Amino acid sequence: MPGGKRANVQGVFTPGTDVIEDAKLPQLCALMDHVRMTRELSGMGRLQGIELIRHKPGRRVLLRYTVRRDDGSIEHLYGKSFASERGPRVFATAQAIATARVFGSDVQVPEPVAFLPDLKLLVQRSVPGQPAVSALLDGDQDLATRIAMAFHRLHSSGIDLGRRHELAKELAPLHRRIGDIRDVAPSLFSRAAACLANIDRNARETNWSWRWRPIHRDAYHDQILVDGAHLAILDLDDAAMSEPAIDIANIVAHLQLLGIQRHDCATALEAVIGAFLDQSLKLDPLLDRTLLEFLQAATLLRLADIHIGRHDGIRVATLLLGECASMLGEAR
Repeated sequence: MPGGKRANVQGVFTPGTDVIEDAKLPQLCALMDHVRMTRELSGMGRLQGIELIRHKPGRRVLLRYTVRRDDGSIEHLYGKSFASERGPRVFATAQAIATARVFGSDVQVPEPVAFLPDLKLLVQRSVPGQPAVSALLDGDQDLATRIAMAFHRLHSSGIDLGRRHELAKELAPLHRRIGDIRDVAPSLFSRAAACLANIDRNARETNWSWRWRPIHRDAYHDQILVDGAHLAILDLDDAAMSEPAIDIANIVAHLQLLGIQRHDCATALEAVIGAFLDQSLKLDPLLDRTLLEFLQAATLLRLADIHIGRHDGIRVATLLLGECASMLGEAR
């Protein structure tokens, strides 16, 4: 997994690596301290080991705590600690979603166990399953329809998550992101800027109907696990009240990205996208196809920036920008 250095099972950094320091996450040292975390997690079991899974400098850290329960069984708890003050809100949102079982009885979400204010640490239980990406790459259209059903249940659940996410908030980060494209690949900047200008113009001139429904806001294939007839949906940190088309567009755009990265599976993924969209539109007749294509284009522009500095990034970003321009034409 990206980011961070791994620790051994005793919660001490592997010999030869540097201790991670992050001025915006001063709690990081305590989070890796075996004695401190044995005390903090005492009500959840006897701490056996700590592993640093992911570190996003200045933002957050994800750790896995292995504990032995009173009955002798081993359990993995995941701890997410934030640089910001968003932890209590994320905990409350996760609790509300888990309690209401908004995705349906055949879909699990990580159960929030506790929030430790001094460490800004959200502790959640693990969920079973394997990443959905393998089956999607194989063209599993049945899985695509199951995913569409799970997210429709969330969108139509009626749960009120409080915080609202407007279209302007969804689009705002794009202006910073094309600046990144200019810095990394100047040859692609004019194309990215044209896409952004088109997005801004569409946003100003089109009066879309914007519904206020519970949505995931960071939905894509890596957030989905498969366990036989059951699914698990991960990472509900950004869940809010907004337009369901955001989730649908995000899932489709990430599958498009996957098809560009794995062009040997492009045909299978096209079938998966078709099945997912057909089911989503069938379940939600009020889903505006034009708005969906517009949000999909905006996501493609965001993904172009995210991936431009990675392996094969120029090719990937070029194709993503081409798809973005095409989608904007259809949306208009």
